[in-house]
Amino acid sequence: MLKNRCSYCSHNELFLIYNGIHFNAISEDDIQHQILTTITKEGNLIPWKFKIRNTIIKQIKDTTPLNTMPESETIQFVINSLYPNIFPTRNYVKYFLTIIGDCLLNKNDTKLKYLASPNLKDLIREITNLIYTYYLFLN
Repeated sequence: MLKNRCSYCSHNELFLIYNGIHFNAISEDDIQHQILTTITKEGNLIPWKFKIRNTIIKQIKDTTPLNTMPESETIQFVINSLYPNIFPTRNYVKYFLTIIGDCLLNKNDTKLKYLASPNLKDLIREITNLIYTYYLFLN
């Protein structure tokens, strides 16, 4: 587990673990258990294990999943999920994901307007709901 990357969504107090393919929810208790178990097995850091645990949890809480660079396998999984089911080409999927990413990171130029097929309305609504569920703090 410690080889995986953990992050935290402060809005809903959700810990996420990224295994290089998918992001999955994980409880703080599970993270703490894994940290303490690993330290105990190693043996040489036992006197500082609770301080180390607290430091690691703080570092995770300071890490947003929005700053996690997805691996190629993750990107391909998402592209393959959207093409050809929703988009006619892989390039359309990449462009769509780039726009979503720019909006999430507030990189969009307010002068730009995006045109999309009405068929994408449900997908965009679902993405919007997920963004507000997990990242309400973004404006």
